[in-house]
Amino acid sequence: MNFIKKLFEDKPDDECHRQLKRYGKGIYEDKALLDINKSKKNVKIKSSFEFAYDFVKLLAATIKDRTKVTGVIITTKDISNELSFHPAGISQFAGVKSIKVDNELSKDDILKSIANHPDALFLLSFSTDYGSLKTKPKSPRAAKPSNKEGEEAKADFCTFITADFMLLEDFVFESRQNFKHAFIKHKLEINEVVYPEEYENDFAKIRELGKRTGIITREAIIEGNKIISKHNNSA
Repeated sequence: MNFIKKLFEDKPDDECHRQLKRYGKGIYEDKALLDINKSKKNVKIKSSFEFAYDFVKLLAATIKDRTKVTGVIITTKDISNELSFHPAGISQFAGVKSIKVDNELSKDDILKSIANHPDALFLLSFSTDYGSLKTKPKSPRAAKPSNKEGEEAKADFCTFITADFMLLEDFVFESRQNFKHAFIKHKLEINEVVYPEEYENDFAKIRELGKRTGIITREAIIEGNKIISKHNNSA
């Protein structure tokens, strides 16, 4: 289950908090974008960077032995010696490290690394019998709105392809109709950051531990039909 569905089903967890803790009070447009196309053979899901974590975990769990993995791990800490594999290289800019991945990895190599370093961004590309994932190997930026009137912001950071049509229920939970195309975007309205009183003057702790409360507005356009839903959240 991806983090957006968890929030809408009132099942927030550490991953939901990890997604929201980057935001302060305010309104954030064009977040968690999904551009979904379905053919007779497979489902192609293009997304903004917020879903990279979900896709990596989902696909890594289907690795049977080992598979070739490329991409980068972006982090403010040097975790290269704590990984179960040898990085292909490390670069640094403004205190942010990019650890290059070009290795044959197992399921545990990926999933344990993610579990041990939850604040790192694992921007990986690889394939299994279940599907394929291609992720841009660079620091994510806010999705840019189209320059053309009426066009949506682009969901082009991740591309996930699979023949498992049941996966659509996790991403398009508005409708069970036999659609071919759906575009979904979210607006985050953070009204308050709730934190323990003892951290009132510790801004780092407030950012890390504070729960973001507010409203998620979800706009789904399925076969040209627009469905808007809102949900109060705290994570």
